[in-house]
Amino acid sequence: MVERTRRRGAYLPFDATTAYLNSIPVGKEQKSPGNHELEHRIRSINRWNAMALVLRAGKKDLELGGHIASFQSSATLYDVGFNHFWRAHNDEQEGDLIYFQGHISPGVYARAFLEGRLSEAQLDTFRQEVDGGGLSSYPHPWLMEDFWQFPTVSMGLGPLMAIYQARFLKYLESRGLAKTPGRKVWCFCGDGEMDEPESLGAIALAAREGLDNLVFVINYGAYVREHFFGKYPELREMVANMSDDEIWALNRGGHDPHKVYAAYHQASYNANGRPTVILAKTIKGYGMGS
Repeated sequence: MVERTRRRGAYLPFDATTAYLNSIPVGKEQKSPGNHELEHRIRSINRWNAMALVLRAGKKDLELGGHIASFQSSATLYDVGFNHFWRAHNDEQEGDLIYFQGHISPGVYARAFLEGRLSEAQLDTFRQEVDGGGLSSYPHPWLMEDFWQFPTVSMGLGPLMAIYQARFLKYLESRGLAKTPGRKVWCFCGDGEMDEPESLGAIALAAREGLDNLVFVINYGAYVREHFFGKYPELREMVANMSDDEIWALNRGGHDPHKVYAAYHQASYNANGRPTVILAKTIKGYGMGS
């Protein structure tokens, strides 16, 4: 009965075990007002530049590594936020607070390059910050104080700080020290990070304190054919005539800008006294080609 009720879009109190489906019925999804063709082109350029940035750095024989695939899978999650939701700090507002997943830093640099905030010469200094002036490997507000808000790459650091940051905003508001309504704290994490006990160390605080200014976005991939379609014979039959490449290219929720927009809109404008968690199913390396 519970499953039938959820499928019809009715609201039920929270249960840790929910049906495997989007919690926002299609009929209630907020439609994105953007120019989708242009946004897709921008996203493709960012993906390419992020990949090129890491590869060019790796060819300098400086024993530089770099995460190539992490941003590829989460590009849509960040683009929708940048394009439609995240508000910058200015004279009229304090702006939102973003805890970026550390390994996707090349994607943020790629977007800044497209915006004219970074030069091509600066992109060629990725992970070469020792002598000053380089682009830090991960979000590093001490090395790049005008670029990053928070350090996040240490496992569990982002989730812990985001929760307490959201709580501190509530503290300031309740004591009349700041006006914080509308400000959101966004925390982006990967599935590997969520395996770390520190990442969930303060999770109960978020619910207990009613932090409806907090949004967690968890980006995780999957072995599609076996672990999704292979779970039930009926699903396996649906993709029996598809190749692995065709299945791999299916547009999962985390790569669908319309689904992501609907989820972000719900998280941004429906303050209900509870924090929000968005589970975005993606494929690591999506969009990289061969």
